[in-house]
Amino acid sequence: MTTLTPELIATLRQLSPDDKDRAIDVLTEDDGPPETRTPEEWAKEIARRIEDVEAGRAVLLERDEADRQVREAMRRHGVEL
Repeated sequence: MTTLTPELIATLRQLSPDDKDRAIDVLTEDDGPPETRTPEEWAKEIARRIEDVEAGRAVLLERDEADRQVREAMRRHGVEL
């Protein structure tokens, strides 16, 4: 299993927003086909999700739990923080 070194983490944190987006694209290339939704479709999806939160239909997580789930998913993909 590969671990992220402090040096790599520091480098990633110094990237510009565009370079961070590109790094994410590179890291997720194998996650399936690229997103095909249009900005309009995304706007509708975001509105739907907001409505679900406001109506109490969404399952919300505390920050610690969300972080735990993200780290667990990353470990499954061979990335250790």
